[in-house]
Amino acid sequence: MAYTLFAAVLEQDAVPLFALIVWPARASWGEAGVNGVLAINLMFVARFLVCGCLFRRASRQVSQ
Repeated sequence: MAYTLFAAVLEQDAVPLFALIVWPARASWGEAGVNGVLAINLMFVARFLVCGCLFRRASRQVSQ
């Protein structure tokens, strides 16, 4: 589960950056703007990282 959450971190962070690099003129971010979209994605990235670290910690405690 921890590896899945770490993969979700990479995906969640990569998609808006990829869209910004590949289609900067076509990227329609609406009211939030580019900074708002990146900030929202960073909130999800932080949550996925915390959950991944907690799952990793729990798996180490069970195996000992």
